[in-house]
Amino acid sequence: METINNQTTQKIEARLRNSRQLVSNLGSLLGKTICFITVDNVDLGHKEKELNNEHPRLVIPLKKFMVNTATIVSTELIPMGEDLMLELNHNPELRARITNGNFELFADSSVGTVEEAVNRATTGQPPLFFTDRKKLTTEVNFRNKTEMQKAEELANSFLQQMTVLKDLIKIQDSDCEDYYKQYGI
Repeated sequence: METINNQTTQKIEARLRNSRQLVSNLGSLLGKTICFITVDNVDLGHKEKELNNEHPRLVIPLKKFMVNTATIVSTELIPMGEDLMLELNHNPELRARITNGNFELFADSSVGTVEEAVNRATTGQPPLFFTDRKKLTTEVNFRNKTEMQKAEELANSFLQQMTVLKDLIKIQDSDCEDYYKQYGI
């Protein structure tokens, strides 16, 4: 076990030989709160319904976008193939890729970076981390409102379809009664 730890340490040191400042700055992250985006289906049973071929379900499910936070209590450098990753809080889901001895841990909360963060969350890639929670929340809520509009349009469409079916039932019941009345039944 000690040999594996030594090999890991040697790999990290080799990759960061010219980046001592990066390593010394990792400690300054401790105690900071980071924000990141997660994406999930609004219908938490969608995957199960899909596997069981249950209906009704949406072919493309509605999504919910959430701002999550974590306070950094630990940092660790982990070599992964040719990449070196910074792992926060011993959580594999909180990793940032270090490129050329450098990393951009915090992204600005612009439309483009939020879109990239959403794409990463959807495809299981390492997240982008943000510090401006207010702006991030605004961007995420914009996406939630768009999904809410889709849900409202679906609900209205279903209500219209329900009305058509109710009217059809009334017409068919009336036609059936008229049919039997013609024969005096």
